[in-house]
Amino acid sequence: MKKLLIVFGGPDGAGKTTLSILLSIYFRRKKMKVKIVRIRGTHTLAYIFMTFLKKVTSSAGDDLHYYRFRIPEKARSLWVLIELVSIILLIFLYYYVYRVIYDVVISERGPLDFAVWVLTGVKPKPTSLSTKIFLVLVQTFILYFKTIYIVANKEKLLKRKQEETTLITAMYSLYNLLASLLSLPRIDTTHLHPLQTLNRVLETLRS
Repeated sequence: MKKLLIVFGGPDGAGKTTLSILLSIYFRRKKMKVKIVRIRGTHTLAYIFMTFLKKVTSSAGDDLHYYRFRIPEKARSLWVLIELVSIILLIFLYYYVYRVIYDVVISERGPLDFAVWVLTGVKPKPTSLSTKIFLVLVQTFILYFKTIYIVANKEKLLKRKQEETTLITAMYSLYNLLASLLSLPRIDTTHLHPLQTLNRVLETLRS
């Protein structure tokens, strides 16, 4: 039996969670073992470092979005690499180890969401070596794992996720830019029923 890895990316409110649940039901009805995973940012090592620094320093701020953590200016290049190592650990676990255990792994969020999280949260210098390494590797992950871009227009996203207004506003343009530059398959859910979105995804997987 062929093992499937399905990776989504896109802003909050686009419908990735609902879509992942519908897909899991679809495959479970086919007697397949399914696991839903999520990757965005500040996981594993990055989360441990952040938690430690919040306890021992005055680090309150807006850098890492809802974590309310301020990254010192001189540490931004290093922090990008810490985030990168952290996601590599998760990619190995979720996209390789879990595919041995499960027939289908659905990544509700993936490397695209990670890239947008770091670029809008850490705000690394574009010219630094760490940023260049980050961009090359993350682009490779996004394309290698065949990310499907799930999106809706900004007004619809803000209506669906009113509690995430700040996050959506900060990330929306960058999501669209990266998806366009990388020519990702795109599904716009603005006017779609969740079941219609499911059918579009299944068509994309077959193509």
